[in-house]
Amino acid sequence: MKTRLLGLVLLLVGIFAGSATAQENPQATFTPDTFSVKLCGDNCHTQRIKITLPPLPTPPMAGVDLVLLLDVTGSMESVLRTAQTSAEQVVTDLRDLNPDLRFALAIYADYPMYDGSAGDEPFRLVAPFTTDLPTFRDQINQATLQDGGDFAESGWRALSELTDLDWRPDAAHVIIVFTDATAHDPDPGRDEQMGTDDDLASSDVTRILKNKEIIVFGVDASGSSDSREFLSPLASATGGSYETLRSADEIPQTIIALVGQVIHEQEINLTPLLDAQLVDTSGWAQFDPTSFEYPREGGEVEVEITICPYYVPQTVLPDGIHDLS
Repeated sequence: MKTRLLGLVLLLVGIFAGSATAQENPQATFTPDTFSVKLCGDNCHTQRIKITLPPLPTPPMAGVDLVLLLDVTGSMESVLRTAQTSAEQVVTDLRDLNPDLRFALAIYADYPMYDGSAGDEPFRLVAPFTTDLPTFRDQINQATLQDGGDFAESGWRALSELTDLDWRPDAAHVIIVFTDATAHDPDPGRDEQMGTDDDLASSDVTRILKNKEIIVFGVDASGSSDSREFLSPLASATGGSYETLRSADEIPQTIIALVGQVIHEQEINLTPLLDAQLVDTSGWAQFDPTSFEYPREGGEVEVEITICPYYVPQTVLPDGIHDLS
């Protein structure tokens, strides 16, 4: 029978959505901070852990760079009109959340070669980043509906173009996409020809968005989730979320709610480490819950860690005493 001491010095990885840089977590304490597990048999051991969290310091509120990206094909008429009529009030309300706000607007439809019209645009930056509300209002009112042709649109091209904007390094980077369709994957890219070097794969565009710390929220404006295969994995990969509207009237409060998440959300993820190294603990060590919202005023949170010794590989835990943190 072998017994190994598992020192439970939990690593709390704080994900502060909306911060351009990671913020160091206040020191937490754990009760108990160690416990023993006998590595024999096939019985799993579950240990309840109490985490005591100090109050969070009040962080300086980061600025927000926000881009509204609108699909302007024919079926999106109500969305475009609502965005135009509500733009001034939405920006005013967002400034109440964070005065350091820059906003931009981009549109996309599709490439004319996909059964569309000659005037269809795969991407256009209607309003670059600005803090001037009258200018933004005038520019958004210049956006017009286009055809779009087939069902899939040029969403990946539009997102790729937005990665090149002058995002501020000390601000939260947010794109909110409104569409009711999926997107070409791969996308022809700027030369509008498939099979060339500038074709855009969804995985490559997603990687660039992540590297530039751009949070993407996807909003299906049709109520039917037709855009789910396009937007849901993208939102998940970049720290955003996928939403479905019941009507265009919900657009203003949806924009405000999503930006509010970026400004205020603070979540703690629990990640097991072995001897301070990240290893694959799937199948033999798991926290429940795996994450929780950090209470700004501090307090106590209880979690459980379950360890199943039978499934611990000997290459991971050879004879001796090891820290599971």
